[in-house]
Amino acid sequence: MNAIFLPISYLDSNDRTEAMSIISLIISVAIMLGLIAVINILIEKPTDMQLMIFATGNLVLAIAVFLISCSLTVSIYSKQDC
Repeated sequence: MNAIFLPISYLDSNDRTEAMSIISLIISVAIMLGLIAVINILIEKPTDMQLMIFATGNLVLAIAVFLISCSLTVSIYSKQDC
């Protein structure tokens, strides 16, 4: 989930990159805890199959966000002066 903030760090100056990394770490942990809490609230005692479906969905979501982040980062970095 941290892949969202990598393209943003290329858009911003280098002064705030460390702060952005810390904020993105906190937000990604909060997103995962929120998803787990919602699953536990909606399904009181999830079965093994439901947990596997949740894990597979989470993996697919993470791969999709990574691919989008990678393409955005390459396009932003190629537009900047090196």
